[in-house]
Amino acid sequence: MARRGGITGGRAALTGGIAALLLVGCAAQVSPANPVAQYVDEAVTVLESGLYAGTPEWKAAVEQIRPELYRLSTVSDTYRGITELAEIAGGRHTVFFTPEKWVAYTQMSDPGTPFPLPTVSTDAGVSTLTLPSFAGGTRESDDLYQDAGIDALRSAATDTTCGWVIDLRENTGGNAYPMLVSVAPLLDDGRVLGFQDRDGDIDWVGVDNGNLIVPADYEVDAPTVDLSLSQPVAIVTGPGTASAAESIVMAFATQQDTLRIGDYTAGFTTGNEVFELDDGAALALSTSTYVDRTGAVYDGPIAPDAPRGSASDTVVDAASDWIRGRC
Repeated sequence: MARRGGITGGRAALTGGIAALLLVGCAAQVSPANPVAQYVDEAVTVLESGLYAGTPEWKAAVEQIRPELYRLSTVSDTYRGITELAEIAGGRHTVFFTPEKWVAYTQMSDPGTPFPLPTVSTDAGVSTLTLPSFAGGTRESDDLYQDAGIDALRSAATDTTCGWVIDLRENTGGNAYPMLVSVAPLLDDGRVLGFQDRDGDIDWVGVDNGNLIVPADYEVDAPTVDLSLSQPVAIVTGPGTASAAESIVMAFATQQDTLRIGDYTAGFTTGNEVFELDDGAALALSTSTYVDRTGAVYDGPIAPDAPRGSASDTVVDAASDWIRGRC
């Protein structure tokens, strides 16, 4: 069995919900008494869903590496080889977590452990919403994050007479959907972000009156918000803006009265799904690429529309100056 989720976006999330996926179609025939070979086949079957698993490079790597892994003594001995296969199947955004590292990751945003939440500050008609990274993975922690984001917008709405700055400079990713819920009131109605698989099929995420709309099979529990704030938005990015944070950048791409300002993002613009393996390890596998609302594919770092203005003290000041210039 595998658990299906996602660290940045795509079908379900950690980027949503969790569903069971039966592992079928293992190509190799191995003895039921060989747990190492069974484990390797489990991992290879998962990796067949990767963005690049249909390439000759992937097929050659499996033919070469799988027999080598079969000969190893323990499941943990296979981790290095599975990591190598994972990078070929899913690209540089794909991550193999050992059981210990997976537990540590999922506990980062445990409801019982304090973790950073969205905050807002307002100055002279411009409000800055800071969205931190968020590992997520439980309903309670998701609610804590997205409720803080929506409450921040509501509390600042009256005093925000000019527009909004969204600061993503320190957001290295995690669970995209609570982040998207938090900014949905600032997005125009309609489709805002797509996840395109290797066959070219696109799953669309949309917004309706500030409510995030996701495909039903994503099992994302997006709350009803009914808050729409149609004002200019400046997105502040930097090299630390990665993964799920880049999906936020993409959601605002081509929206009118919106500016990306700062530096190039990290370039992890793929949607990941999480598959838990039998020993508690996990594969965060890239299975889709981000597309904006026009259908344009973004592969790699996302460029700003404008660098930081030299007349401003910080990039957030520059973003605020741009907003005030449209007030």
